[in-house]
Order: sequence, then structure tokens, then C-alpha cells
Amino acid sequence: DGARPPTGATVVPDTPMRFTSAGVPAAADLPVTTYRQSIKAPSAARGAGVTVALVDTGVADTGEVDVTHVNVSGGPQGDGYGHGTFLSGLIAGNGNASDGAYAGVAPDAKVLDVQVADQDGSTSLAKVLAGLQAVADHRADDPSLKVLSLALSTGSPLPPYLDPLTRGLRTLWADGVTVVVAAGNDGPGTVSSPASDPALLAVGATDDRKTADPGDDTLADFSASGRTFGVQRPDVSAPGVSLVSLKAPGSIADTENPDASVADKYFKGTGTSMSSAVAAGAVAALVGVRGSLTPDQVKRVLMGT
Repeated sequence: DGARPPTGATVVPDTPMRFTSAGVPAAADLPVTTYRQSIKAPSAARGAGVTVALVDTGVADTGEVDVTHVNVSGGPQGDGYGHGTFLSGLIAGNGNASDGAYAGVAPDAKVLDVQVADQDGSTSLAKVLAGLQAVADHRADDPSLKVLSLALSTGSPLPPYLDPLTRGLRTLWADGVTVVVAAGNDGPGTVSSPASDPALLAVGATDDRKTADPGDDTLADFSASGRTFGVQRPDVSAPGVSLVSLKAPGSIADTENPDASVADKYFKGTGTSMSSAVAAGAVAALVGVRGSLTPDQVKRVLMGT
């Protein structure tokens, strides 16, 4: 279009981004979920007074999440893909339709649904950056927004100080928002942006084997890991295999995986997307009790315990 960047600027083209969910197992494989017990989520710390920004495919109005919608996708409002709705339930679902069996980690937290994807789940760097700006704008008016959950990845080789995505996330981090990102699903040696940024809280996936005892947990074979920019990634891992959470009725995930349905409102899912949402819920529960913690302190607490 004839525009010229200023001298010394790095030009980064818009690029597609992908969500970090994996294959969905059939619901016949015991529709039991124990991730809250595996991470020892305290019953008294439920994320009250905390808002979590979920930058994703959108969140369906299921009645199980206290959600506010912001749509920067350029398309219609709603979760046509099913990914964001699932993560919202892991973070802050109240579990009403299951008598609490499938409640999220921080059921009293609020969710800011920042929809950056079209109905088919496609999105791009430019849309995600617009979503981060929407988060910053909301944060300026609502200091309860203290957590951001992002389960997207790019193949960007740029260092964090040049990568537009990680620069935007670091800006939010410096403003008091703990940014939780998914490590990725391509196995060891494959960590990509934004999880490659050592400043952010990157989360890998474990298999808790549907037991409350973390002693039998194993690292999921798809969970990305490795050294990036001199630092071992990810920072922590959380359950991310065969978790049960909210379904977006009629979404692509719902219609293409009918065997993954659990009752009418729920669904099974696997991936570091899921484990990062569990960790985001844990952060919400933590800062709901210890509101003075900075993102750096939150990260140290989670890694240290």
C-alpha cells in the first residue's frame, strides 16, 4: 500500500496462528476428570474478584461461566470452533449442570472472552494483536483483569524483543497481567512463540491418569519442551489429557467428534491448550487470595510449589 516503516524497524508479515489442542479421545474412556484434585486446588480459593482474559475462538453462552464478550475477529460473535468455550470451563466453569463434577479451577472468576478467530477457528497474528489491545483497553478500566490465557502458537523465529506477539504480551505482563501460554503439542524440541519467551508463564501438559494422586502423573508425549533463548521451557506443567469441560453446541469440535460428548453440556479434550487453561485458573485462584502479587511473583510461586 506504499507505507514505509521507520528506519531501523523490523517488518513482520501477518501470519496464520494455530490453537494448541490435540486429538480428542472418546467419552467412553471414563468421563471422569480429576485435574482440580491433581493440582490440589483449594476449595476456599475460587478466583473471586479476578477477571481472566481468554484470547481465543470465542465463548458460547452456556450459563456456566460469568463472561463478557469482546469480538475483534471481524466475523460474527460466537464460538463456531469450540476451543474457547472448552477452555473457559476449565478456567471458571461453575459446573452447575454436573452438580460441580466438571467445575473449573476458579469458578468464581469472571472471563473476558476476547474472540480473535473466525467461525472455522482460523486467526492470524494481526487479529491476535488486536485482541491484546482489547485486553489492554479493558485492563485500563478494570483492574480486576489480572490474568491472560493464550493457547495459540506461531512458527516465529524472532527473539522475544523483536516478535510483535511476545512484545505485546510482555507489555501486559509489565502492567500487572500474568500471561499464561501453552507450550505446544509437537513434542520435545518444538517450543515456539509465545511459549519460547522466558518472561511469560509457559505450561506443558501432564496425564494425571484420572486420579487425584499426582504421584502417578506422567508428562504427555505430545507436550512441547526444550531450551529457547537459553532457558528451559516450559515453566510448569498441568493436567492436559482427557479433561472434561464445556461444549459449544453445534461447533466444529462438537459435530466432528460426537464420541467425545459427555452428557449434554460437556466434552472431552486433550492438549497443552487445556493444561494452560488449568494453570490460568490456578493463577486466578492465587491472585484472588493474594492480590498484591506481581506476575513475576506469581510465576515464582507456581514454579516453586
